[in-house]
Amino acid sequence: MKIRIGNDFMFAWEIERNGLPEYLSSVLEKHLYLSVLGKRVELLEGVDYDITGNVVRIEVTPTIANIIGSYNLELTYTLSDVTLSDADRRCAVDVDAFQIVARTAQADDPSEFTITSDMAIAFRGKSAYEVWLETHAGTVADYEAWIKQPALEAAGVANGAAELANSKAGLANTAAQTANTAAGFADAARLSIQADLALKLESVTYSETEYNEI
Repeated sequence: MKIRIGNDFMFAWEIERNGLPEYLSSVLEKHLYLSVLGKRVELLEGVDYDITGNVVRIEVTPTIANIIGSYNLELTYTLSDVTLSDADRRCAVDVDAFQIVARTAQADDPSEFTITSDMAIAFRGKSAYEVWLETHAGTVADYEAWIKQPALEAAGVANGAAELANSKAGLANTAAQTANTAAGFADAARLSIQADLALKLESVTYSETEYNEI
């Protein structure tokens, strides 16, 4: 893919392992590098790129891709793998991603494109799905759902916390309303007592006046 220098564009990089999506949200550590003509820089997650499932989505700006030439992307990451002595599997994959050219006539049309890379290596001769089948039963779809489960559970916990906070806020509002109602009753009672005392005082004063006249 050829892009004229000075243009923003989106690059989506799908990572697979033996034809199955490599869900990068569960990796222990990851680094993404962009290289051109011997110059190599590390891109920052949340700034230059984000990851959803097995897709690395990179926003390529003229600041990042400011040299005419062919650019290479390299992703390194670490997976948990109990079959290895240190329980860590270090992985690396790269792709010749795009080419920055000097003139519009040399460039391709799309402003966003996707490339898929397959790791094409297995866990001790087996795919990740095959290793999963040793302790689980299910289809590829079940395996993919299992991979996504931690993120879904985390979302459920977050939603539960939000609902609890809303419930507590509702109880606090109810308590405040009850207090206000009680205060209103107290004020009404105070006014009633004051009115009653005033009436009694007026009655006593009237009686004294009648007595004095007699």
